Amino acid sequence: MPAIPSDPAAARAFAIVVVDRLRGAGHEALWAGGCVRDELLGRTPADYDVATSARPEQVRGVFGHRQTLAVGAAFGVITVLGRATQDRWRWRPSAATRPTPTAGIPPA
Repeated sequence: MPAIPSDPAAARAFAIVVVDRLRGAGHEALWAGGCVRDELLGRTPADYDVATSARPEQVRGVFGHRQTLAVGAAFGVITVLGRATQDRWRWRPSAATRPTPTAGIPPA
């Protein structure tokens, strides 16, 4: 579980950077989980999860080994380190619970 950031605005900004960098590297990426629910309800998310088409080794390639932790790489989970910790996992397109394309896209 990611650390609860002391600065929600910084955590949100970092989550946008994570998505932008993954998309810039040619991967699909969007917010997922409780942060999407909280954003839709007008609440401040405690943390941000990012779902992506990138495999764990690709995530580490985008952010580097020093800025990532392979906490569950066998299951597709990589933690990207920044001012606020971001949990990330591999997007599994065949999963029945695949997020809708618009549900987790962070605002521009």
